Amino acid sequence: MLFVVWACFLIRGAFYSAAFPIWEGFDEWAHFAVIQRMAERGEALVRRHCPVSREIDASLKLAPVPWELRYLSPPSLTQDAYWRLPANERGRRQEQFHSIPASWATEDARSGLTAYEALQAPLYYWMAAPLLRLIRGLDLGTRVLLLRWFSVALASFIIPLCFLVGRLVCWNDSLGLACAALVAAMPEFLIDIARVGNECLGVVCFSLLTWLVLASVRDGLNRTRAISIAIVLGIGLLIKAYFLAAIPPVALLFAFDLWSARAKPRAALMRGLLAASCALAISGWWYIRNVVDTGILAGLSESELLRGKVSAAGLLSRVFEIN
Repeated sequence: MLFVVWACFLIRGAFYSAAFPIWEGFDEWAHFAVIQRMAERGEALVRRHCPVSREIDASLKLAPVPWELRYLSPPSLTQDAYWRLPANERGRRQEQFHSIPASWATEDARSGLTAYEALQAPLYYWMAAPLLRLIRGLDLGTRVLLLRWFSVALASFIIPLCFLVGRLVCWNDSLGLACAALVAAMPEFLIDIARVGNECLGVVCFSLLTWLVLASVRDGLNRTRAISIAIVLGIGLLIKAYFLAAIPPVALLFAFDLWSARAKPRAALMRGLLAASCALAISGWWYIRNVVDTGILAGLSESELLRGKVSAAGLLSRVFEIN
């Protein structure tokens, strides 16, 4: 039955991927721009403020764009404005879209648009770049669709993981299956992962980390589980900066392990140090790079905007103003 739920998730994800117009996904064009630079130019790490390709820039001027991109200058048009155009004008735009030269994928645009998602950790883009390079000869719309399906396939592993977490917490296979089915039916979740973007990999890795931590709470923390948690945490930190929020609970787990291991505190301490070393070895370089480049650990644009304007104490005080 689990495989039926898994298959239903994949089918719904494939439908969502095909139903949404190009670039309709959250920041999709900027995520695609990072992958494209890696695939077409061999850049292992893309600079934070590098321009998008002429191909992406042209597509944003020809295809209708989401309301979020209404700030783009003409000839860019939102969906609302695009579908008010005469049929012959829409046809002309579509023809030009399909005629964008393939060489423009390797040329920089001069519009000022940047591949700002390069500030994200690189693992998802590293995984998607070989696929994009393999399908580089296809139409832009087809390439985006195939990358969306790739994202859905990655995200689908959340189904068995939700089953495992549900079964572990509820001690019941049926309730575990219900948890997986509930996630498979969530429309907003499908909207978020049926696009080119790193969220699909982030949710799977965080779910795996959750399962490993809960299993360690239930069965105890041994060397194998400690290393597994550290590896998954390190990988997660190379996917999304929000994995920084997972460090305190993981640290608390190891602190509890040390406190409870009164008979063998040295073994528990070594487990904790080994785990910390593994996580740092995998992802520490990325966060050191963020600090060097931006002065901020996460390296995200939201944090950059606040740098020098709001103190750490000021940020903490705002916590109590959140509704």
